[in-house]
Amino acid sequence: MTPPETEVEATGAELIQTKRASRSVLNACNALVVLMEAGEPLTLGAFARRAKLAPATAHRVLRSLALYRFVRQNEEGAYELGLGLLELGSAVSAQFDIVRMARPHIERLAEATGETVHLAVMEGDAAVYIDKVEGRHSIRLVSRPGYSVPLHATSLGKVLCAGLEDAQLDALTERLKSSLDDATVTRFRGEIDEARKTGYAVDREELLPGLMCVGTSVVGHDGMTIAAISVAGPTFRMEDSFEQHAKTLAGAATELSAELGYVGVPLGSTKRGS
Repeated sequence: MTPPETEVEATGAELIQTKRASRSVLNACNALVVLMEAGEPLTLGAFARRAKLAPATAHRVLRSLALYRFVRQNEEGAYELGLGLLELGSAVSAQFDIVRMARPHIERLAEATGETVHLAVMEGDAAVYIDKVEGRHSIRLVSRPGYSVPLHATSLGKVLCAGLEDAQLDALTERLKSSLDDATVTRFRGEIDEARKTGYAVDREELLPGLMCVGTSVVGHDGMTIAAISVAGPTFRMEDSFEQHAKTLAGAATELSAELGYVGVPLGSTKRGS
């Protein structure tokens, strides 16, 4: 049921006066917004001034939020947003079903390219298909959602790795050294560096003989990679149409990323690739 227009447009003070909102709740919500917009830790005095609260009230609001780890006090005594908000954010993100949201995009991508399209996420040290749309050609890739494939030998895995923080990527590389030779690991890191520059990665018959794939990332509102999409087909077809398929793939991933709240250039931007 949609609230009356007057209530939607009412200020916090007006809602309190008509007993349709709690002053404490509004103060807490405003506190989070103030800390978010500040972009840096605030002393109690600075916070109180920005939130337009008496110091005693400001302290009470911050102390209450700290109980749920929505706010934390750093070593200097200043206040900043806390890790509890990350848990809330993760729960909200989980409600935005990536498979459901991505499905129309990968269906259009499969129709435009004629090839098989996969959607995947990282799970441990592997990429896992979470959705698939078959191409229209008679020669197709045998795969299904739930399949786990190596990160180093797939375009999906490479772009997922390109979205990792450097420390995470270093740790992953060390783990891979126990099962891969030095040349493969070196090539893998080079391909990730290239993916960070170009925005896409390629699998040239690394996973399966005769199979070529191009993949790119899907990013969320915070610019972090949350999934990857690839176009896969026989090498003889993919080589002839590679540039066009890569362009069409980038368009689909950009549209999906925008739907997820991201504003900007996904994988190839200087900010994300630095």
